[in-house]
Amino acid sequence: MGAKYQVRKKIFVERAGRCQRCGHLLFLHGNEKDIGKKRRAFFHHIIFKSNGGNNEPSNLLLTCWECEKKFHIKYEKEKLKKERRKNG
Repeated sequence: MGAKYQVRKKIFVERAGRCQRCGHLLFLHGNEKDIGKKRRAFFHHIIFKSNGGNNEPSNLLLTCWECEKKFHIKYEKEKLKKERRKNG
């Protein structure tokens, strides 16, 4: 497996395979969003790559799909508010 996978596997193990936002049990492999009571693991960039963030473990949160969506919805709302203030 590649270096990216090895970093993510290490993060998954270090963080006990649980979403760092809601604590839900996660699984690392597969394309499904849910398997039984476990949810698929996502790696959320605290500082988005588009804003200069990187793939270092310190910039990644282990999340479930539900929490990953919430992070991005919140980000988009904040971005829209900033644009509205900027444009008056």
